[in-house]
Amino acid sequence: MQKLRITTTIRHDLVERLDRLADLEDRSRSAELEALLELAIEEKEKRLEKLATPILGPIIESIISHPTILPAIAELIGEGLDPEEFAKWQEAGPRISRTRDRLRNDQGRRTDLRPEGS
Repeated sequence: MQKLRITTTIRHDLVERLDRLADLEDRSRSAELEALLELAIEEKEKRLEKLATPILGPIIESIISHPTILPAIAELIGEGLDPEEFAKWQEAGPRISRTRDRLRNDQGRRTDLRPEGS
């Protein structure tokens, strides 16, 4: 497969970690970065596919967008929800909604269980 040269800026600490991993795997920095990107992209694609499903997508969106559901779930599983973590989840809500809308448009499938027009 043909390779494309790109230029990017990455935090110094991440480059150091990348180099350590590359050394452990006996790979070049580029080969290690490509392997990590492939894993990360596959994982993210799987998460996004789940976000577009008709049942799981609305559940995730409801959990994130409703102010009392996420803390209640955390309490049920016996862990306190850190206020900073809660804020991150709350901030992710609009992004997740936009992503679900884009996935629905790109894949032409509905992401909720409501009948058309309701």
